[in-house]
Amino acid sequence: MINHIWSWMFKTGMYDFLSMSSYRESLRKISENADLTSKKNIVDAGCGSGLLLEHVGEKLLDTNSFWTGVEITK
Repeated sequence: MINHIWSWMFKTGMYDFLSMSSYRESLRKISENADLTSKKNIVDAGCGSGLLLEHVGEKLLDTNSFWTGVEITK
């Protein structure tokens, strides 16, 4: 039952909507401090719904980097 709820929250975007502001702030700080100035292969293990990618996505477009997000919650 719990896995089903998490899956539904990721698919519908409710997880991101309900995320605390401090969590969103930490993602913003990660994206600001990440060295994304050259081509990189990045793995985001436990990425949830991929909210971090929303913060770093534009930086990656200019670098030819490759992003892989992995989440095992069903």
